[in-house]
Order: sequence, then structure tokens, then C-alpha cells
Amino acid sequence: MLTTLVPALGVGLTISVGRGLSMTLTSSGDLADELDEMQLVLGEGPSLDVEFLSRPVLEPELARSGGQEWPAFSPAAGALGAAAVFGFPIQLGAVHLGALTVYRSDPGGLSRAPLRDCLHAAGIARDLILEDLDRDGAGEVLPPWAEVLPTPQLYQAQGMVMVQLGADPVDALARIRAHAYAYDQRIGAVAEAIISGNLTLNREES
Repeated sequence: MLTTLVPALGVGLTISVGRGLSMTLTSSGDLADELDEMQLVLGEGPSLDVEFLSRPVLEPELARSGGQEWPAFSPAAGALGAAAVFGFPIQLGAVHLGALTVYRSDPGGLSRAPLRDCLHAAGIARDLILEDLDRDGAGEVLPPWAEVLPTPQLYQAQGMVMVQLGADPVDALARIRAHAYAYDQRIGAVAEAIISGNLTLNREES
């Protein structure tokens, strides 16, 4: 586990599902999972910037300079104890697969050895993702990857929204995210409400 090599509050692995959207594939625990999901709901943060910039995004002082880049994410992450965040791209050539994000409770940059470990871990994550794709017989490495969405519930809810609204997979996921943001809910809770029939998204919701 990377957290044994790099002192960290948590580590999250997200995958790209298209149009600047990412979903958590796995994490070191509930806190990292919540921080990753917070980026999805707010639409800003290191893992999203990693996709657009195709390079590591290193923010050693989240409360200071991080607030300029991510005005919504930075204070929210700080309230959960994150003082520094470091995002690393997971790529195959020019194809962006996802991001590895390290959250730390103390401000400060990464020294050479922890930085090397993070880059190495991102490479391992890339190889494991590609192995999973090969095992599933997908034959493609381009997003969106509906088959590796983080939970069966979210995948099912996404499919229901696609049918209800005639939306494509990325648009359906974007509508679920928008509802979670508008009503300050977790993505999983919105998915469960859709599946149970307690929530139906309308065409105007985006």
C-alpha cells in the first residue's frame, strides 16, 4: 500500500469516464473515498486537473495557493483534514486513464523519494487497469469505461437515467453528479434513490 511508503491521510485511484468526469475505482479508506467524490461533485480538484494538464499536479499548501485553483474543493477538503494534495496521471501514451491522488494532513512538498514512489505507484495502477481490461476482453483503452464504474448501484442508476432521458452514458452520469451537488448528497445515495424509484431525474436537471 502506498500509504506505507508515503506519509498520507489517504490515497485515491480515479478513472476517467469522459468529458472531465472521473470516478473512484478504489481508495485507501472512507476518507480518501469522500475526498475523491468531493472532486466529482464540485467539479474541481487535483485529479480533474491532472486529466486536463496530462502531468502531475502538486499542491503542498492547500489552504493558501490551493484556494485560488479550487475555491470550492480546497476549504471542503481542509475541513476533512487535508492540508496538501498531490495528483499523478495514469496514462497510456497520450490516452488518459485516470489519476492517483495522495492526500496529506500536514502542509509541505514531497521529497525526491516519496515523489518517486508516487510515480511508481501510478505506473503500477496503469498496468493493473490494463490487465483488468484485457481480462474482461474489452479490447479498448479509451474512456468511457462503463464496465469499471465503482459500484453496481451507480452503474444500474446510470443505465436507468439513460433509458428515462434518452441520454448517453456520460450525460447520464453528469446528471447524477449534478443532482448530488445541488442537494448536497453523496453520489451513492442519489444512485440508491434512483434505483428504488424514490428519485426520477428530469430533462432540465444538469
